[in-house]
Amino acid sequence: MAIRSRSPLRRPTSLGLAALAAACALAAPVACKTAQPPAIGGPPPTAAVTVPTASASPTAAPPASASATGSASGASAPAREPEPLVPPSAVACRLDFTAHLGKRLAEPAFGGGEALYPLAFAPGRPPFATVFAAEKGELTVPVGPAAAGTFLRAEYAAVALGGVVAASELHLCPQRAFALRGILVPRPETLLELRAGADGRVTLAPGSMEDTLLEMTSGALEDARPCADVGAERASFDLGSLVPKRPGRPMYLVAKTPIAATDTDPPIAVLEPAGDLQVEVVAQSQKRARIVASQRGFWVVAWVAQSALAATPPGVAYGSNGPIPGPRSAFAMGIALGRRATCAHDVPLLAYQGDEGRVAGVLRAGHPIGLTSEEPVGGELEIYLRVKGLLVESGTTWRVRARDLEDCPVSER
Repeated sequence: MAIRSRSPLRRPTSLGLAALAAACALAAPVACKTAQPPAIGGPPPTAAVTVPTASASPTAAPPASASATGSASGASAPAREPEPLVPPSAVACRLDFTAHLGKRLAEPAFGGGEALYPLAFAPGRPPFATVFAAEKGELTVPVGPAAAGTFLRAEYAAVALGGVVAASELHLCPQRAFALRGILVPRPETLLELRAGADGRVTLAPGSMEDTLLEMTSGALEDARPCADVGAERASFDLGSLVPKRPGRPMYLVAKTPIAATDTDPPIAVLEPAGDLQVEVVAQSQKRARIVASQRGFWVVAWVAQSALAATPPGVAYGSNGPIPGPRSAFAMGIALGRRATCAHDVPLLAYQGDEGRVAGVLRAGHPIGLTSEEPVGGELEIYLRVKGLLVESGTTWRVRARDLEDCPVSER
């Protein structure tokens, strides 16, 4: 059955309407309107009478924000129509997250160590949902500082939606070997931090330097890289493209040592071993040597003074490859009340946090829409949304416009 309005009162008779018309003709200052049929779930039709005042024009149009559906239902309409959530117009990169998110749909349960992507209305706002799996996904990195956030669009069989994802929530890994500031090479499993976006490039920094024996002495440890250098999935690579002649001759650093990106550049950082640090010497110039030192999550590839190296037996060689802690998890679900609408067309999906709403995506044609409210409020019906791979945050409600369901059959479960 289709969603229909119910009215406990009889419609005005033709005699009553004629009398009303006659009254309007006699009352010159009064402008009358003919009663309109009610919207979905609205009260019986009534005659609306507007009395102009000295400050209002008799021909003034009704406010643009007042929708026919909301006024006819008798409930107050929203202060404004929810605005759509759309990707930024100035784009630095578009990263395909389909493989990253899609492989998790086959997993029997959510793993707490996996990456999560909280979707929000705007940077700094609380999330309305969190994506951890999807059939398709695309991350848009805007031009500008990372504080502006990124935009993730996730698609499922029944719904497609998107929202703003804070840069701190991203799961970005290197896709090939490259050196930040010419000295620090992230390993395949290392998470990188997004600092900014430019046309076709992203500025990256190490996500964590825990237990790394490297300290910058000149500038920040960040670099602009092509968009293709980062992705959501762990890639497989080694240092072969940067350091072809490996393994090198084993040597040891026994003291705090300045390091540089080339054999002629000034030092930009220091490497301070905890005891004796074993390194590989892979190249030499007249006074410097190029070394490779293993660190947690990184390789240090840099030039040091030959006088800083020793061929003594090792003390405690440092460096192991450990796991990266995962982010927090959250999970909440709506509950169906048994009524479902099925539409032959896509339906805009509204996400609300409190009184603030946004058009977060679309509900796909042909997929049942679970209704959790009997009657519209402000021209909108509350629904439930349960999709594997999407975590609904506490305080989020989902709605659709009642007018978008007018031609959609409703079934009882």
